[in-house]
Amino acid sequence: MDRPRTVNDWSNIIGTQSYRSWAGFAFEKLCHIHEEQIKKALGINGIETTRSYWAYKPEDQYEKGAQIDMLIKHLNGSNSIEIVECKYYDSDFTITKEYKENLLNKRQTFNTQTGNKYNFRFSIVTPHGVTRNAHFNELNPKVITLPDLFS
Repeated sequence: MDRPRTVNDWSNIIGTQSYRSWAGFAFEKLCHIHEEQIKKALGINGIETTRSYWAYKPEDQYEKGAQIDMLIKHLNGSNSIEIVECKYYDSDFTITKEYKENLLNKRQTFNTQTGNKYNFRFSIVTPHGVTRNAHFNELNPKVITLPDLFS
C-alpha cells in the first residue's frame, strides 16, 4: 500500500529550484574537498598552489559582478591560475554563448579587481562531462569528471 506523500518527502523536492541549489552547493563542496584529485587531473599535482573562492559584488549599476567557484593559484612563479567551475548536472553540461561570456567576464573582472595579469586556464568539474561545441572549442577548458575525483 502506498503511503501518502508529505511536504518533507524527498520525491517532492527533486527537480525543484531548492533541490538544484542544494545539489550545486553540495557538488561545489565536494570539489573543494577533492582539491588534490583536481590538481592531479589538471597535471599540476607537483606544483605548490593555493586554493580559494573568489567573488566581486559590483559597486554600482554599471559594473558586472563575478563569482568563481575555485581558484587554484600556482606558487612557482609562473603567474598561472586555474579558474575551476563546478557544475552539477544530471547529464553532460553544455557551454552556451551566455555561459562562455560569463566565464570571460569572470576572468576580466578578476584581473581588473586584483590588478593582476595571470596565465589563465578554465576547467570545468562536472559529473558526466561537457558537450563539445563551438563555445567549448573557443574556451578549450580542461574537463574533470566524477571518476577523476575518486581515482
